Amino acid sequence: ADDLLVLPAASFIGTLADPNNPLSVNGVAIPLADKWVLLPSEQAEIAAATEAFNQIIEATAAQAGLALVDANSLLNQLANGGITSGDFTLTSSLVVGSAFSLDGIHPTARGYALIANE
Repeated sequence: ADDLLVLPAASFIGTLADPNNPLSVNGVAIPLADKWVLLPSEQAEIAAATEAFNQIIEATAAQAGLALVDANSLLNQLANGGITSGDFTLTSSLVVGSAFSLDGIHPTARGYALIANE
């Protein structure tokens, strides 16, 4: 129940494992292979690696005297209630959240503006 699907799984789920058998639907009748699923232990490894990389990036930017946008923190804010400016709140909710485009990955114009203003 805590597993996550990797983004490329969207193009695989629902396809037929056997084109001659309409009951061989991948991800429905046929279980997904490990490469399509992130287990909680794998998610924890990714989170730890992300944190380590972010610390290296932050230290390197500080040492060089560069400005840094903490994109990880910004994305967490969007996912956990959103970011409000005036009467408008941007969230990570697809379509209605206004931060991300319909592909769910790239920011909208408002999302890019938020990043630029950070």
